Amino acid sequence: MFGSSIIDIAIGMVFVYLLLSLICSAANEIIERYTKKRASDLENGIKEMLTGTDKAETAAVVARIYNHPLIYSLFAKPYEAGSKNLPSYIPARNFALALMDLIGEGTAQGATGIAGTFAATGAIARLRAALQVNTTLPAKVRDALLTFVDASDHPATVRKNIEDWFDSSMDRVSGTYKRRSQLIVLILGLVLSVLLNVDSIALVRTLSTDRAMRDSLVNAATQYAQNNPTPPKTPSAAPQGSPTSSPTPKPKASPSPGTTASGTKPASKASPGTEAGSPSPTPPASPSRTPKPTSAPCDDDTPECRIKKNLVEIKKLGLPIGWTKEVSDPADPRQLYNVSWQGWAVRILGWLITALALSLGAPFWFDMLNKFIVIRSTVKPKEKSPEEKSKD
Repeated sequence: MFGSSIIDIAIGMVFVYLLLSLICSAANEIIERYTKKRASDLENGIKEMLTGTDKAETAAVVARIYNHPLIYSLFAKPYEAGSKNLPSYIPARNFALALMDLIGEGTAQGATGIAGTFAATGAIARLRAALQVNTTLPAKVRDALLTFVDASDHPATVRKNIEDWFDSSMDRVSGTYKRRSQLIVLILGLVLSVLLNVDSIALVRTLSTDRAMRDSLVNAATQYAQNNPTPPKTPSAAPQGSPTSSPTPKPKASPSPGTTASGTKPASKASPGTEAGSPSPTPPASPSRTPKPTSAPCDDDTPECRIKKNLVEIKKLGLPIGWTKEVSDPADPRQLYNVSWQGWAVRILGWLITALALSLGAPFWFDMLNKFIVIRSTVKPKEKSPEEKSKD
């Protein structure tokens, strides 16, 4: 039946991809922590905004921005171009006020107010005059600022226009960061697939023939969805975003036993060898396959801790992943030796499928998991034996 097997297989595979994606995401955070790519992306984005006729002119104005008190307070050490100690987050408001202050003395006056709340007589004229005589800003930057001044009737409006300019520039830089992060996650996914031997093809074959494992995996996935009602958050793609990922949502109290993530009671599963909806009670899954509660390896929300937690979660599932030198079953996908070249070709294809799936990210698989669980809860009640017609 479609509802009793294919959907369950899909839920199991999506759950495995979700846990592995969370590991790749945490590993990517660790890489970012040591490479400081967001900080360099932010610096390069500001350099593109404030570009001058030569590199020295651009470097000078960027240094003045970073050394401004509104920006300098965001990092501890003196500004050095290309340094790993630069901030990966600069509020657009701070940047706009710092840039306006570089135009000339007192040119940022009134920029923190709201247009129309107080008189701004002469403020725009002073800004325009200061820009025209300014020799420290690159010509292209002065022209851009003059455009904002000409289109505004209040310093606060000029500041807002500069903030929008900054945000749009960071959106462009964000695309570069997203592409690089996806490539890193793809590589991490491939490495993880090979190290743990997570062969998607072998997993689908196992789940399609082993009902006990399939039921156990669906139960674990449903419980996970109940305990984690909101999707896992990944690090902000834009370099001006938060330098670290948001904490994983804390588990909430699970619904009463026998309920789905939507709060409705699912139909009882048919036992192996019987039709769905049969009155025979469903035997519990094999004890060896039932997830057992395991103490969390750590309590804090560091990337290292999240990797350990998800590895523990995967081990509890009892999936046919990993490696073994013992050949007890020729069809065991975990065996390392006595595998034909055709077997290795299929195994490599399974690794590539897993890696490509993990590159989609944990939020994608979390959303898919919840959708499949909802579909399953609506399909299951319909899987009943047809009612017998009343006999005359």
